Amino acid sequence: MDYTDWVILKTLAKEKKITSTAEKLFITQPALTYRIKMLEQEFHTPLIVRTSRGIEFTSEGSIVCAYADEMLKKYNDVMNVVSSMDEEIRGVVSVAVSPAFIREMIPDILCEFRKKYPLISIYLKTDLSSICIDKLMKDEVQVAIIRGNYNLRCNSHLLNVRPITLVAKEKINLKDLPKLPYIMYETDESLERDVFTWWYDNYDTPPNIIMHINDSSACREMVKRNLGFSILPATNNKENYDFYEIGLLKKDGSYLERASWIIYKDYTKKINATKVFIDFVRKYMADNNNLLNKIIG
Repeated sequence: MDYTDWVILKTLAKEKKITSTAEKLFITQPALTYRIKMLEQEFHTPLIVRTSRGIEFTSEGSIVCAYADEMLKKYNDVMNVVSSMDEEIRGVVSVAVSPAFIREMIPDILCEFRKKYPLISIYLKTDLSSICIDKLMKDEVQVAIIRGNYNLRCNSHLLNVRPITLVAKEKINLKDLPKLPYIMYETDESLERDVFTWWYDNYDTPPNIIMHINDSSACREMVKRNLGFSILPATNNKENYDFYEIGLLKKDGSYLERASWIIYKDYTKKINATKVFIDFVRKYMADNNNLLNKIIG
C-alpha cells in the first residue's frame, strides 16, 4: 500500500462511485478496479461492496480508508516540514474560507501571493464559517478564514469589519418592515442570530419572510427587482446596484457589524509555507482595508 493507494481510497470514500473516482484521478475504470483488487488481496478481505447507488466500504475497508486518510495528512505534514528547510519557501497550504470572503477578497490575495511565493500551492475549500472552523479543529485544513463571532479554541486575528445593512430598491420606513416582504439571507447561525436579535429588539411580530436564499448576490438580485428587502453584510461591489441602504442600530447604540478572522492552530506557524501565508493575508488586509463607511439613515 503506497501514496497512490491512499489517494484512491480517500477519493473513493468521497465519490462513492468507481466511475467518478476514475475520472477525478484521470485513470481508467479497469485500472482503478485492478488497484482495488490488489489492495483486497494484500489485506486478505473485501474492502468495498457494490450497490445500486455506487459502492460502500466494508467494516474492514472503512478501517483501511481511515488509515489512508491519516497517512495522507502525515505525508503532507512531512512534505511541508522538509520544504520549510529549503532556502526557497515551498509547500502546500490548505485553507477553508467563508463564501463571502472568497468572493470579495481571496482572488486578489491569491494573485499577489502567487507572485511573491510561486512555489507555494494553495489548496482551497469554501464553506460556511462554522464548517470551516470544524475543518480546522479536525486538522482537515491548516488555516481558516471566517466571518462572525465564535468561541474559538485556536489563534485568531481580526482581518476586517463590515456593517450589516438593510437593502431595498427604494427608500422605506423602518416602522413598516414587519408588513413588507423580507428576502432572508440564510447563512451562518452567528449572523442569523444577530439579525433576529436586532429584529425582536425592535418589533413584536416576526418578519414577513417570502424567500430563503443562501447566496448574498442572489438576495441582491431579488432586491434589485423590487421583490422585497433584505439584511446583508455590506459589500465593496456596488457598481451593479442602486439601492436604498441603511445601517442597523443595536440597543446599545452601536451598529450591527460582522467581523472577518483568520484562524489557525499553534503548530501551523512552525511550517514556513503556512506562516508566510498567514502573515501575507494579515498584511494584505491591513494595507488594503478600505472599510465601507457605515451608512446612517
